[in-house]
Amino acid sequence: MAIFTTTTVAALSIGVTLANLIKPGDLVSAADKELLLSSYQGKADSVVEGAAAAPTLGEQIVSIVPTNPARAMADGDMLQVICFAVMLGIALTLWESLRAKPVVDVLDGINQAMVMTVHIVMKLAPVGVATLLFEVVGTTGLSVLLAVTAYGAVVVVGLLAHLSITYGSIIRFGVKVPFFAFLRAIKEAMLVAFSTSSSSATLPVTMECCEDKLKVSPAVSSFVLPLGATVNMDGTSVYQVMALVFLISLFGEAAGVAVTPGTLVSVGMLVVLYSVGTPGVPGGSVKVIQDVLTMFGIPPGVIVLILPMDRLLDMSRSAVNVSGDLFTACVTDKLCRRDTPENHEEPQTTLEI
Repeated sequence: MAIFTTTTVAALSIGVTLANLIKPGDLVSAADKELLLSSYQGKADSVVEGAAAAPTLGEQIVSIVPTNPARAMADGDMLQVICFAVMLGIALTLWESLRAKPVVDVLDGINQAMVMTVHIVMKLAPVGVATLLFEVVGTTGLSVLLAVTAYGAVVVVGLLAHLSITYGSIIRFGVKVPFFAFLRAIKEAMLVAFSTSSSSATLPVTMECCEDKLKVSPAVSSFVLPLGATVNMDGTSVYQVMALVFLISLFGEAAGVAVTPGTLVSVGMLVVLYSVGTPGVPGGSVKVIQDVLTMFGIPPGVIVLILPMDRLLDMSRSAVNVSGDLFTACVTDKLCRRDTPENHEEPQTTLEI
């Protein structure tokens, strides 16, 4: 968990830095930006009314604890839902396993049904997104399309920077494995993650690469990798923070929000909290971004601007998420090795590849 948290903070730092240095939102001309703001002004008014009494950061943290879990689910307050889910999971863990199992099975079945629902929606999404994008570009201008393209490029640069700098440094100096040899060893898992856009669906291939190619013990891989597929979303964190900064720079003016250091800190903390609950399925980040936008008084419908790039970026960030799980498994295995001949065997990544 310490490794997961540290790399997530590094991912957020890279995302915030690049978003501030390059600022793809500045590519939108003043006239096109005015048209964008006016087209969403009516929607923004109703959202801003609900966010008029903006809570402080401390109040936001306190509000994570739900007073009514059912209402939190009905209202779509994901942070409260996540908090309730964690508390329920702890209670089920402490309960007698035979009595807790039926509850776990029911929740697992609901989870699988919701994952299938997301798949169905994402099958239909391209048509709707194309229609909405044509309307936006047709009523504003090509500078919007240029800004969205630049935003996508910045996200890819951020993902590559996190992969090479954060993971590369620790793998090279911490695990003593050459970085490119490590990438060659996990290429099957990264390709499957890239093609499916799902770290959960890639899990069997991830475990195979981890145990067969990286020589990580099954005890470590069977614990770290499923946990990482659930809570370790470094690539998603890079993407979400850049998407939020991009959209806030375009639409924050209508809601009275500017891209300030305080805003960036709030965005970073919300992304960390939400990343735990982001499902490892295609398009799982869309709802998270919409929820955070609503907290800042920005209408969630503005996410239509970045949806055309979402599929390609989803594939890229899923590959980074899976590589992060494998990286953490290697580091954990290195730290947990015992003084036995069986566990003292050095990783054979460079020899096999």
